[in-house]
Amino acid sequence: MADSYAAQVKGTYGLMPRGYPWVMLVWYAILGVLFATFMVHSLFGIAGGIVIFASGAAMVWIFQHAKPRAFTADPEGIGLGVGRHGIQIPWQEIQEIRLSPAARGALADVVLLPSAPDAPPRLPPIAQVLLSVVPGSNRFLKPPLVIPLTDPIRYRAPLWRTTAEEVAEGLRPVAPDSVSIVR
Repeated sequence: MADSYAAQVKGTYGLMPRGYPWVMLVWYAILGVLFATFMVHSLFGIAGGIVIFASGAAMVWIFQHAKPRAFTADPEGIGLGVGRHGIQIPWQEIQEIRLSPAARGALADVVLLPSAPDAPPRLPPIAQVLLSVVPGSNRFLKPPLVIPLTDPIRYRAPLWRTTAEEVAEGLRPVAPDSVSIVR
């Protein structure tokens, strides 16, 4: 019998607020332009500005290709996210887990019971992107993985390099009998 199950989540879905890497690229572009502008009579200034922007582009690429283990299941419940914004959903609040195939992975919907505590309201995606322009906003904006969807209340996790069958096999030994796993 397995003690836990962990799966990788695609991209920044479990790490950062929606659109945050692209906002970081804008910050790097502004820094690059400022650096090149203040060193206008120097080839060093232009090269430095290009290097600053290129490092921002590299950072976006790294974050987009990150595959953190942000979906875990253990005898206590299901854990979503990593770090400060990670949450733990107890099995007593979960009604079922819906699994479906997705591009290069599987999609897991953790459906909560109607009696589960109310989740905070969700910000519209455009508001999340606009708020992410504020430096340090990743401290108060949550990644999409830990923001519940409605009708029914559920958390959606796009899992990477796994199939719905593999996820179901990994969750069955950990999940209690009261939680159904639907494929």
